[in-house]
Amino acid sequence: MMRNRGAQISSSGDGGARGMYQFFLLSIDFVRAWRTVPKLSWVRAARAHRAGLYEAAVGQYERGLLASPNHPAAFCARLDLAQCLVTLQRFQQAEDHLRLLVLQRPDDRRPYIRLVKLKMWQGLFHEAGLMAIRAAKRFAPDAELIGLAAWCFVSAGSSRELLDEAFELELALSPEERAGESVIQAARNWDWYRDGERKSSVQELHRLSHSPRRQSVEAILAYASVLIDLGLVKEAREELNRVLTLRPGYPLTMALLAQCYLNPKSYKPEFAAQLALDACRGSGWRSAQLLHLSADAQFRRGEFSTAKMMAERAHHEARLITSRYPNIAALEELISDLDTQRM
Repeated sequence: MMRNRGAQISSSGDGGARGMYQFFLLSIDFVRAWRTVPKLSWVRAARAHRAGLYEAAVGQYERGLLASPNHPAAFCARLDLAQCLVTLQRFQQAEDHLRLLVLQRPDDRRPYIRLVKLKMWQGLFHEAGLMAIRAAKRFAPDAELIGLAAWCFVSAGSSRELLDEAFELELALSPEERAGESVIQAARNWDWYRDGERKSSVQELHRLSHSPRRQSVEAILAYASVLIDLGLVKEAREELNRVLTLRPGYPLTMALLAQCYLNPKSYKPEFAAQLALDACRGSGWRSAQLLHLSADAQFRRGEFSTAKMMAERAHHEARLITSRYPNIAALEELISDLDTQRM
């Protein structure tokens, strides 16, 4: 909501000379940005947000929005509030705020982007892809949204029709936009890999994931997924460790690391089970894909009761997906095996 001066923030509330000085600087920033008397609740919220005090920031953002819902800064305050809620894993509240922003300013792309990325964090890639492609049509041509839509559809194993729709939207982009959006290229090469064009697509994914110009988390994750499929788990772990630095705590990264430890070359089901559990917890227990992985890891550890609970939850979430969960047959086979184990 206000530009970052990079100053050290005191962790002692509003007390202390350094804290008061930071509060003063943020107030000045507010006046310059919005040409109004500063809303002190939002100044406090911004300060708490930057200090990592997200619960405190949420309270201050909400207080200001309740008092001044039509203030010129209210839109940005709600955006910042939604980001704090995501960090606190209060995903439904964050989504509610972002959807309200879409209604308030349908021609501003920022809430759409944040909604897509929220669904991606939750492991709901098909739903994220649908959001992204709708927004891409609204703001066409929009290279970032097209890339996210295509990447999400490949990740979710969505229908060929949806993938083709995303790649058709790409044709409206200029050659420079296509070349500059690595997520589009990563999605296309990941798709080609799955269609059998392995050698060239693996080489291109390696190039994209190691581009010195811009490190794309999505390109690295696509490349790591391909490496796991090829059984190159040591190399995949190296790529995934890079993602942990670039995007700490990302549930998909932990899920892919769990897959590495379910591979015979580095088989450690106890590690896989913990990583998969962390992925489910971090994503809010909504992803059939992540829950299925957790159930599989628990099954291999012999924790049949926990595996059954996870598998049934995965099956429930799979039924909520607007398209058929691509691994539903394997999930139902796992549930059947678990029923046998419990007899």
